[in-house]
Amino acid sequence: EEVERIRGVGMTSLEIETILAHWALKVIIVPVGKISATRFRSYAELIEEFRVVDLHNITRPPDSKLQTVQESAGQLFFNFFRRKCARSEWEDISTHHRIIGVLGLMDCEETSDLSAANQRFSSLANDKFPTAVASRCFAFNPVDAQDDLERSEENKIVVIPPAPSRQHLIWYLNEWIMDFANIILESIEQWIFNFDGIVQTPYISTRLDPCRSAEEINKLKKKKPGRQAKIKGDYSLMACSPRPAMQHYYNAIEMCRSAGDWEWLAAANEGLCSAMLLLLVFQDALTVVGVRN
Repeated sequence: EEVERIRGVGMTSLEIETILAHWALKVIIVPVGKISATRFRSYAELIEEFRVVDLHNITRPPDSKLQTVQESAGQLFFNFFRRKCARSEWEDISTHHRIIGVLGLMDCEETSDLSAANQRFSSLANDKFPTAVASRCFAFNPVDAQDDLERSEENKIVVIPPAPSRQHLIWYLNEWIMDFANIILESIEQWIFNFDGIVQTPYISTRLDPCRSAEEINKLKKKKPGRQAKIKGDYSLMACSPRPAMQHYYNAIEMCRSAGDWEWLAAANEGLCSAMLLLLVFQDALTVVGVRN
């Protein structure tokens, strides 16, 4: 749908899809315990019904600083992966390549010990996907003998009760997907407004950067402000906040050019193009809530 709304800008479908990827929240769907391929595919298809989430369905705190497109129109875009997904070599320079969430799928008829399954899933999420800020494991087909786990921060298991229809399952999942999305938005807000509290090192380095000598480290220190602005632009874009994203990208472009940070300059220009397209998609609903920097 988003592709159709911006076909008039003179870009190919591949170019548009590449730019659209900058908006999306990358989420990996993984099997937990023993589960048949048929059931895993069926449950994953339920999750994929939530590729696009309306912001007005997510309960946000009234004091949130995060500026988004007007709630009646703004949307989050999830990029779900079912296959094995290795960490991208570009995730440090382009935030949308990071796996930001992990969703597990479990068949209770095959895995009876929910506590052990919770520990297994938590270890998987933490060890394999360290960039993920939100994780949940949906347990389908509960059996009478199973004891549900108490709701807590440590418990990632959500037992999905039997439902008379697929639509009822989607209605039940909706609450948990909205909670999952809210956790991601809370993390994005921290990245934008408390960046120095998260990244406390004097420089931001990637695999492309030599940082062995004192001279190289000093160069990286000079590049940090531009890289910081670029990352803030990425997170603003992923939160459907195109105008602040554009401002962050403009700042990043100026500072990266001044510091001779050419790879990040190119990435900031790419992000700016994506923010402009997002602005175009929501141009009829761009009354935005106030923001405090």
